[in-house]
Amino acid sequence: MDVTDRPRRLALKCDPNERGTRRERLAIAEHCAGRLAPDTVSDMQLVASELVTNAFEHGARGVVTLDVTLDGESATVTVTSTGNSSGIRHPSTWSFPETTTSSGRGLALARTMSHSIELHTAIASFAPDWVSITAHLGPRHGPPVAAAAPAA
Repeated sequence: MDVTDRPRRLALKCDPNERGTRRERLAIAEHCAGRLAPDTVSDMQLVASELVTNAFEHGARGVVTLDVTLDGESATVTVTSTGNSSGIRHPSTWSFPETTTSSGRGLALARTMSHSIELHTAIASFAPDWVSITAHLGPRHGPPVAAAAPAA
């Protein structure tokens, strides 16, 4: 099958029982092979891995999905999960913790590596809450994301 014959979209249901995010990283590599620059694929794998891991570690009570959409030299990575969405802060506040802190770098790393990042949440009385984080990635020569000061 020619690269241009493959679909632009990849959707996966992530497995909470699987150690790490190897399956997701391999699926991204296979889906993007020959379509995106290797550094963009590597960035996508790391961002997706951090977002999926974060979803499972911080509140996912059910399904976590990974959705990758390709558009020319760029891509969009979206991770959606059900669970408590009230504790997630706006992406502009995602910053690296003190060097003495052993965790808490995943969202800051995802934000730094992405051209832009969006957070969407829903709290409903008739259905589970959900959180969706979308990262837009492209070639590394693109505009860097400026570090934002934490909200007061």
